[in-house]
Amino acid sequence: MFVVVEGLPGCLTSEVATAVAAEFGQAMMNPPWTAMPVVRRALEREYEECPQGALLYDVSRALSLRPVLEGDLRDGRMVVMDRYVLSAVVRHTVRGAADPLDNVIGQALSAHVTYYLHAPLAVRRDRIDRARRDDTVGARWTLDPGCDAALDAAYRAYTRHPIAGHFLAVDAAQSTGDIAAWVTADILARAAPDWHRTPST
Repeated sequence: MFVVVEGLPGCLTSEVATAVAAEFGQAMMNPPWTAMPVVRRALEREYEECPQGALLYDVSRALSLRPVLEGDLRDGRMVVMDRYVLSAVVRHTVRGAADPLDNVIGQALSAHVTYYLHAPLAVRRDRIDRARRDDTVGARWTLDPGCDAALDAAYRAYTRHPIAGHFLAVDAAQSTGDIAAWVTADILARAAPDWHRTPST
């Protein structure tokens, strides 16, 4: 099963994806565009005024993962990814990319289920302020109330898009443990009868 955990900064996507993957004895898979960080930073500077170009890069990284994902699934492994194609499309279209590249993202491997973690703006702001990580600087533009609303609406517009598989909105104002427990239970309820869970250690 290919599971994606989506959401805005401050919605605990990485923490939840890590916890859920561990429940199935797997490692969480990072977003495709975090590979080659030096190249990524250079491209962010290059495409600062060109969100369409940035979207093309992020989607191309997602497409490159298809053989890897298909191999893992073929071998019977659970894949849990922290953000995927929707994250890139939502972020860059809200920043001005005119073409969401529907004809391109259709070539990426669709998730079986996408859990969209959402939380009130005040909750996200508090978490980002407390994190004090290097990557929180890039998250702060999402804290503008107008951007927050636009990003949430953009995510929800993909409720029925094939790339998301089953799209479920999950209240991320809860703790990481509570969210991860709910997501894990939902995955188990959806899983095939012969799916064997590997207990975390």
